[in-house]
Amino acid sequence: MASVVSGAEPAVRTTMSLNDDWQFYFIDDDISDASYITLPHTWSDGKQECCYATANYVRSFMVPATMRGKRLFLRFGGVQSMAEVFVNGRYVGEHRGAYTSFTLEITDKVRYGESNSLMVVVSNNPRSDTLPIITDQDIYGGIYRDVELIVTNRNVISPTFYGSQGIFVEQHEISDERASGVVRVYLSLMDEGAQMVTMRIIDTEGYEVCRHSLKSGKADKPLPVELPYSIDYPELWSPDKPVLYRVEVSLGNIDKPTDKISLDVGFRSISISDDNRLCINGKAVEVRGVNMAHDRAGVGVALGRECFDADFAMIRQMGANALRSLSGPHVPYLYDRCDKEGMLAWVDLPFTSSLTSFGDIYYYPTAAFHVNGIEQAKEIIYQNFNHPSIVMWGLFSLISGRGDDAIPFINELNDLVHQIDPSRKSVACSNRDGNINFITDLIVLRQNVGWTKGSYDDVRVWCEQL
Repeated sequence: MASVVSGAEPAVRTTMSLNDDWQFYFIDDDISDASYITLPHTWSDGKQECCYATANYVRSFMVPATMRGKRLFLRFGGVQSMAEVFVNGRYVGEHRGAYTSFTLEITDKVRYGESNSLMVVVSNNPRSDTLPIITDQDIYGGIYRDVELIVTNRNVISPTFYGSQGIFVEQHEISDERASGVVRVYLSLMDEGAQMVTMRIIDTEGYEVCRHSLKSGKADKPLPVELPYSIDYPELWSPDKPVLYRVEVSLGNIDKPTDKISLDVGFRSISISDDNRLCINGKAVEVRGVNMAHDRAGVGVALGRECFDADFAMIRQMGANALRSLSGPHVPYLYDRCDKEGMLAWVDLPFTSSLTSFGDIYYYPTAAFHVNGIEQAKEIIYQNFNHPSIVMWGLFSLISGRGDDAIPFINELNDLVHQIDPSRKSVACSNRDGNINFITDLIVLRQNVGWTKGSYDDVRVWCEQL
């Protein structure tokens, strides 16, 4: 059955869920053998070994003729781990990476006033050009997060900039006296001429504390618009007092914008004290953290919000105040909760190897591997940039010393992280000696003695040698 997009004229963007009415079948089967499923979905449910395969997801949707002249985008919250997208049999694009979202424009592929077909070819087969090559976190396969159709006007805040919202609140000066920086906005314009961009910051009581407007550049020059802000005597975000401000960015006439996006941010500074403690706004925080995986028995990685709520409650019950997203980011819903409740977060890039499997190859010194690693790093940072709860980016985890030298690649990742986001720290988890431990701002040294090898008493020996 085809879902119908509302024919109402959107003043700004309209978002519609495409989670229902999918047909699923493996690529070696016929569509007559397809089963009807609802997203999120995975073909490995966590009850048995992970199944590596390629499969098709197919559905249809109706776009009314009244939508002609609008722009349409497909947003995928997460596909493990490669997706190729087709609309009405025409190729739209691909995405490689198991933990990040992506958005594709389909305006020129859609037939208005009739049914449209959507096919997504999904593969979780290991590839040498897609990170992670090997990991403790199983790549279950499937469209395991939400899919949405976004309908906009001709001139919009970009939905396709690395799968992000296209808005980045950079924090330059943070103190009890002042919070200042720049709101960077990426636009996607179809009409000639400059467009008015307005940014407003609203405090917890609903008062506007900052506003700035300026005109964008020409449509053929996709440079970001930079709107400065300054707030006197701000309420700073901290684990004890997670205060959030609302940032609104509109395009066009502020009273009747062509596009508008609102998001919550918290203003805070991150530093490391001389005695090696994590400080938020200059105050040391006693970090008690847990590693948080991406799956659970019975559903694999197709987690609903109730799963994240249960995990969050368990983390709090344990007395922890921080979590680490292993191998890649979780859904924005989790970090929204962290923002609102003062939970600190460390988010990994998917550059890792496995502690328990026999796979040794985690790094390929090829152009394709390098391009994908840089692309996923940008996606992870840009998609999660505005969450105050995220305080560090994890560059690698427990990669071995065998094979080709990965240190030049790690150095490049470290430089990239600091170039895009100088406000946060880089970190890594290491179980080896040498120069690899002196690249990131922070390092966690880990040995799993007493679990995968040796006795827990060996920790003392290892620490003394260290």
